[in-house]
Amino acid sequence: LPLWYTDEVKGEEIWAFNLQHLLEIKDYVGSKLRERTTDRFKMTMVEKLPDFIKSAKNREEVLKAIERMEKK
Repeated sequence: LPLWYTDEVKGEEIWAFNLQHLLEIKDYVGSKLRERTTDRFKMTMVEKLPDFIKSAKNREEVLKAIERMEKK
């Protein structure tokens, strides 16, 4: 089945499995300070996101896409 929460940002697809997943991505992208784990073998889900989502220059576009997905 196709995912319900999908959108596009600068030609790249952004998606989430469910609303909780989407909100976790939104919190991470909207955060000004992003702390990293010190153990490279215990990376969190948000640290594994594609670079275009984590990039500060795409922050506004990604947050707008997330807002559109939230309205679905």
